[in-house]
Amino acid sequence: MVSGRPRLRPLALVAMLLAAANATADYKQSFRKGIEAIDLQDWAGAARHMREAAAEQPREGERVRIVAVRFEIYLPHYYLGLALYHTGDCAGALRAWETSEEQGRIMSAPDEYAILKGLRDECRRRTSAAEPVTPGKPPAPSPPFPTEELRRAQAGLARAAEAEAAVTNLRRDPDVAAVWLDRPALGSRADAAIGKIATASGWVKAASGQGDAAQLTRATALTTEAIGELEAVRQEVEARRDELQRVQARPIPTTRPQAPLAPPLGPAVPAPGAGMPAAEDARRTALRREVGTLTAEARSALGEARARPASAELDGVRRDLEQALVEADRTNPMSPPADLERVRDRIARSMPRLRQIIARSSGAPGHPAPPAELRAAVEAFLGSNYLRTVDILAKQEFAEARASAVALLLRGAARYALYLESGKSDDTLLRAADADVRACRRVVPALTPDAAFFSPAYSEFFRRAR
Repeated sequence: MVSGRPRLRPLALVAMLLAAANATADYKQSFRKGIEAIDLQDWAGAARHMREAAAEQPREGERVRIVAVRFEIYLPHYYLGLALYHTGDCAGALRAWETSEEQGRIMSAPDEYAILKGLRDECRRRTSAAEPVTPGKPPAPSPPFPTEELRRAQAGLARAAEAEAAVTNLRRDPDVAAVWLDRPALGSRADAAIGKIATASGWVKAASGQGDAAQLTRATALTTEAIGELEAVRQEVEARRDELQRVQARPIPTTRPQAPLAPPLGPAVPAPGAGMPAAEDARRTALRREVGTLTAEARSALGEARARPASAELDGVRRDLEQALVEADRTNPMSPPADLERVRDRIARSMPRLRQIIARSSGAPGHPAPPAELRAAVEAFLGSNYLRTVDILAKQEFAEARASAVALLLRGAARYALYLESGKSDDTLLRAADADVRACRRVVPALTPDAAFFSPAYSEFFRRAR
């Protein structure tokens, strides 16, 4: 969980589902090894690892991290069929692809499904023509696989992951927050470059199955362009940060005339105003850090408070704290120290009262379980079945504000994931996801995506939606 973000307490089922998934976590390692074997064109090894993964977890659909920022949809049956096709076992490939199609998740992965249909049709033609298929030998001669182009594309994606990580670290650095606020265009440029990396990664994935050298070359060029843009953003942010630090550290000259004759009789007294701007900047920086820490604690406490039984006392404290957080959000790197002190003190006054209420109610009877529809939607989302998630929540309305907000948050995440899977081509999904996020903010303004369950891309999309 990211500090300062409320956990989705009503969805306690999520923790149980994750715990159950950990019991069979080995299948992910088998799947990763299978993907790595496919990247190296080790088709026999790929078939072996994909069989292991499918035996450990036959259900397709979730997302699995392969390396760095590369994620793949868990499709062991599809990839097993791909490996068997390349070893000449068309009959085995058809059986594996049939299983993948029966489960349905492959159909929401357009690149993989297009490859499946094309190779499946070829295998069917060959088997219907009774062509002999010798294990270990491809069904027909094929052009040499562009191994060198694939290696270049993958190396480019690895460099891009490093460049993206460098910019991401700068975004999380509190000492650089003023730069991002002062120059929002830098954030937009970084987002655009990261989007290009995602597009290039999709091209590499598709070309890896089809042996498309031209597509791999285009992906390498796009990745190189994105790396250059991220590097330019990083350099500009760091230069601006260094400039601000030099300004803050620069001594303030005084034009007051100095006495040329006798030294002062008493202790030296600083000239009025001397050094005050530097001191004010230091005070402002310290206060902003205090406010940031208190704000994170307050958002976490509010998330916990929403899981407690409603009461007039709790509602009053919660409203006070939420209003204080609104004031905190309105501050900026140039806010006067007096304003920052007022926000800090207001949050600090409300927090002890809220903690007392939470502590008193910690032994209260259990809260009502989340609605069945919401639990089903969570389960579908964790299985990467985003279409199912949207279908479940499309017409559901929940009387409780907390459940309604969580449903909107979840539906927005599912629609945003479908938008990404479309190659960012379906703007209807993007607008629908944006509408869900806005509605979620209206119902429970302080609710944000929990990093344990939602992708960084959706968290950033949620943050930017207004």
